[in-house]
Amino acid sequence: MESANKAAKTIILFLTQRSGKNKATKNSNEAEYRAIFDNLIEDLLVVLYWPEWPAAGLLLSMASKFMVCWESLPPALFSDFPLRLPPSTT
Repeated sequence: MESANKAAKTIILFLTQRSGKNKATKNSNEAEYRAIFDNLIEDLLVVLYWPEWPAAGLLLSMASKFMVCWESLPPALFSDFPLRLPPSTT
């Protein structure tokens, strides 16, 4: 499970760091990465309960947790973003 968490963290950090922190895009690369990230989230929501995609929930949880912390964390601390998610209450 640790390797799955690490892979999810890597994906989320890669896409969010390249999509820029401000709402206004600085260049076309940021816009492209934002579109990729948006499409990834949409696709993960579609396959969330499919048994063929067990990591969809993990990626969505990691992305949600990261987005909640996004504004409160300075960019230097992105590397310290937690690998483990809190235990599920359901």
